[in-house]
Amino acid sequence: MRVVLWAGCLATVVGVLWRTPISPVAVDRGDVLYGNGHVRDAVVHWNQVGHWHPLRGVRVRALQRAATVAAVDLGDHGLAREALRTLIEDDGVAGVVRADAWERLGHLEWTGFDDGEAAASAFELAWRAAPEDHRAGERLVQAARARTDASPVNEALKAWERVASRVPADRALARLAQGALLLASGDEAAALQAYDDALTSSEDPALQQAARLGAATCKERLGDLEAALADLDAAELPTGVALERGRRMAERTGDL
Repeated sequence: MRVVLWAGCLATVVGVLWRTPISPVAVDRGDVLYGNGHVRDAVVHWNQVGHWHPLRGVRVRALQRAATVAAVDLGDHGLAREALRTLIEDDGVAGVVRADAWERLGHLEWTGFDDGEAAASAFELAWRAAPEDHRAGERLVQAARARTDASPVNEALKAWERVASRVPADRALARLAQGALLLASGDEAAALQAYDDALTSSEDPALQQAARLGAATCKERLGDLEAALADLDAAELPTGVALERGRRMAERTGDL
């Protein structure tokens, strides 16, 4: 009788531990729910584990899974954002983990909610959370791209300036982006400076070609058509494209 009683108590305890979000196997229960097709129940469970489990490592794993499954399997961006926010607000989470969560939130804001401003802020916070991380530079680039899509020109220019100063490997990319923004704003002289800097900041043929084309456009608009044609020739465009662009420029000089 006593054995039966103890067995019943043990079964009850195991059942409670299996269901509670503070159980040692709390994340595993979410995995079982997910594997059995109860996807939303699994996400809700993982979110509860992320709120209540006493072990930080378990909370982190649960919230990371909740965010991924909510976004990918359910397409529920709000539920994914909730999980990432909970993870970010956990004061004890390591900087690299928080940076990864901010970055994921940035992508979610950008693609899930079409909010470039919020995405840019999230990417910038991801960089600040772990400025020495191997992905830090890419996070600044993502922030600048989001600013370019959604923010005023001056804010986008500042974001790209941060890339130029903090990420030497992407300085040319940043100058090209600034050149395009300035050219679109009608400031050809400043755009030309950006393109010239891009040209000298990289040995990548594709980036150099883009810089020369940008510089040629600036010089053409500034009235220096001879220099524009020289840049166009140096850009080494495909023959047909180069001839057509050169013809149009040359027509303005009266040579044709």
